[in-house]
Amino acid sequence: MTAVMEVGADTADLPSATVALPGGRAARGLVAAMLLYNVPTLAVLAFAGVSFGLHGVALCPAVVLHAVMAVWCVTCLRRSPPNVTMDRNLRKQSNTETGPQ
Repeated sequence: MTAVMEVGADTADLPSATVALPGGRAARGLVAAMLLYNVPTLAVLAFAGVSFGLHGVALCPAVVLHAVMAVWCVTCLRRSPPNVTMDRNLRKQSNTETGPQ
């Protein structure tokens, strides 16, 4: 689990995430890192519960929590970020103002 968390943390650009705007690249990086953590964790916990017959008070809620978080991460990543459209429009506008080169 620690190795999975390290991969997720390395995937995210954590220094730039401190100034992340909602829907920005840094925020999407953090959500992608959360997804890379939640999916393997969900798999390990579900495998432990089903294959090894491990049972505990928190195992089932942990599996459900990681499944819900993974679905949420996929939903967030599938949405088109609002600033991409604005960036494209600003680039088009700046290109038309400078004229052909």
